[in-house]
Amino acid sequence: MSYRHELDLALDLALTAGEEALRLYAELPEIPDAPADITTAADHAVQDLLVGRLLRELPDDGILAEEASRVALPPPAERRRHWTIDPIDGTRGFARKNGEFAIQLALVDGASPVVAVVYEPAARRLTWAARGEGCWARLPGSSGPTHCRVSVAQRPGALAVSRSRRSREIAALLTAFGAQRAAVTYSAGIKLALVARGEVDLYLGDYLGLKDWDVAPGHLLVEEAGGRVSDVDGAAIRYDGSARSLRGRGLLASNGTVHPGALAALGAGAVPIG
Repeated sequence: MSYRHELDLALDLALTAGEEALRLYAELPEIPDAPADITTAADHAVQDLLVGRLLRELPDDGILAEEASRVALPPPAERRRHWTIDPIDGTRGFARKNGEFAIQLALVDGASPVVAVVYEPAARRLTWAARGEGCWARLPGSSGPTHCRVSVAQRPGALAVSRSRRSREIAALLTAFGAQRAAVTYSAGIKLALVARGEVDLYLGDYLGLKDWDVAPGHLLVEEAGGRVSDVDGAAIRYDGSARSLRGRGLLASNGTVHPGALAALGAGAVPIG
C-alpha cells in the first residue's frame, strides 16, 4: 500500500510548522533554568497549525497530540489510522535556546507507524520515511535527498543520550555498553534520527514518561534505515492510540547488529537505568 499522499502532506506540514516554530523561537526570551516538563505558547501554536490542517485534509484519521487542544480531536483508539503529533519535541532545548528541538509526526496504521517525519528547524535537518520506501534525509549543504542507512558497527561505539543526564551517568552508560562517544540532545526524535542516519549505533530511551508522539516517528525512521526498535525486553512495540504504548518499559533502538548484546546487558542489570 502506498502512503505517498500522506507522506507529502506530512513533509509539507513539518516544514510549514518549522517556519512558525523558528519565528516563535526568535521571539522567545531564553529560559536558562527551563525544567524538563516545560510547555510554551509555541508548543500550542505549532500544534494548532498541524492539527488544523490534518483535520481539514484527512478528517477520518484520529489524532493523538501532546498538548491540550482547543478543538475536538478524532479519538485515535476508535479509528484504524491515527496521527501522533509532537509539535516541539525537546521543548527544554527550545526554551534554553540551544536549537535541540524537533517537529515530529507519524501516521500509525494497524498499530505500526507507516509515515514519519522528524524536522529539526534550527539545524534545517529533515529526516523522513514511509513504510517500504526507506528512510531519507535532507541535510544542510546537501544537493538533494540522502538515503539513510544505519551504521555497520559490530559493537556500539557511539550512543545517543539525553542532555538531561549528568556527566557521570553518561560515563556509566558508555562503560556499560562498551561505547566511546555520546551524542547528546534533548529530543527523543532527534536521537532516533541519529540512529537512522548511522551517526550513532544505539539509543536507550529509558525515561519512563516517553509517550507515543515522542518515539513513533523515529521508530519508523530507524526500521526503514535497516535498524531495529523494541522495548527494553526485546518485544515489538504496538501503538494502540493510548499515548502510553510503551507501558513504561522504555525503548531500545539500534543498527540491529548490536541489539542482542544491548538487550543482554540490560537483562543482566549491567546498564544503569533511569
